[in-house]
Amino acid sequence: FTTSATTVTFGTSVNFNSTSTGNITSYDWSINNTSIGSNQSASYQFNNVGNFWVVLSLNNSDPNCMEIDSVLITVLCDIQSTFTSSITSVNPGTPITFTSTTTGATSYQWYIDDVPQASTPSFINTFTNEGGYMVYLVSCNTNCCDTSEYQLIKVGLCESKEANMWYF
Repeated sequence: FTTSATTVTFGTSVNFNSTSTGNITSYDWSINNTSIGSNQSASYQFNNVGNFWVVLSLNNSDPNCMEIDSVLITVLCDIQSTFTSSITSVNPGTPITFTSTTTGATSYQWYIDDVPQASTPSFINTFTNEGGYMVYLVSCNTNCCDTSEYQLIKVGLCESKEANMWYF
C-alpha cells in the first residue's frame, strides 16, 4: 500500500491506499491494533506524538488466504525547542543570557545540569564556579513538548586539574 507520508507533525492527517489487486473481499486498516477503516483507502489524523504501526489486512473468499502489510509512521511534536546563549565560555561571575528561539511555544523550562532554573522565554544565569555546565530548554505548546539540544557552557580557565575534570 501507499502512504502520503511516514514522518509527520502532531495533528497531521495521513492517507493510505491499498494497491493490491485480485479478488479482495475485505480491507482492514488498523493503527496499533485499533481499526481505522474497511475500504480500499483510509485516512487518519495523528493527534499523539510517537511511533505508530499502520497495518493493512486483506482477505478474499479463501479463508486460508490473507495478505498483511505494514508501515511505521513517526509523529513529531509540532514545535522544535531551540535557543541561543550570549556566550559559551566565561570567567566565573560573568552573567550569560539564554534566549528561546522556539516558535509557537506557550511554556518553557530551562535546565542546567538537569536542575530546573527558570520558566520564562529567556533568563540570565551567573555561574560562580569553574567547570562545565550543560544547559537545555524544554518548550511546550498545547499539543506536546520538545527538548532542545544541549549547550555546553565552559566557566573558568580550567588551569587546575580539578577544574578541568568535567563529567557529563
